[in-house]
Amino acid sequence: SFSADAAGRHLAAGVGQDGRLCLLERGAGPWLETGFSGIERVSLDDAGRRLAASRSAGGALLWPEPGAAPLVLPGGLLLAVRFSPDGRWLAAGAVDRFTVHDAATGRQVWERRRRSVNLPVVAWSPDSRRLVLNEADGAVWLLDAATGSELAELPAPPLVRSPAFSADGRWLALPGEKSGLDLWDFAALRTQLAQLGLEW
Repeated sequence: SFSADAAGRHLAAGVGQDGRLCLLERGAGPWLETGFSGIERVSLDDAGRRLAASRSAGGALLWPEPGAAPLVLPGGLLLAVRFSPDGRWLAAGAVDRFTVHDAATGRQVWERRRRSVNLPVVAWSPDSRRLVLNEADGAVWLLDAATGSELAELPAPPLVRSPAFSADGRWLALPGEKSGLDLWDFAALRTQLAQLGLEW
């Protein structure tokens, strides 16, 4: 697993057969080994100041700021960890559940169960207010990041991989592993809802 900050200055990766957690600051020398191993997934926030790493033994480690001791997040095997663009939240996905944590304290803010055996995927909107999760096959859920409240259920290709928002937050791309791409226009969706007297 590999992750970089928004500027590409700081990199983190789990390397080798034992999943050693290594860090690199561009132009500052070779990879730095942290002494942690058994790493499954890593995530750096966009500012390059916060780091999360899930472990094969279960749960995750969260470094809320450079030089801080890691916080231990309990749980089973986490197959997705991703910070929100503003660095405030950390989303973690296991086979059976999604959780969102306060990235400064590690406190779990909310949890949602999954009904899919496929790998969990997470995508944040650019403003960090919403996120997309694949809770079941053939659909993704658009949620309020702060509360976990469901905003919409969107049909999606089977085996969604690497969903992504456009930089302005208008478009959401949902690529399927073997079945093409669905593209959602949120501006048009909001207009249609407004015509029905609904607000989102």
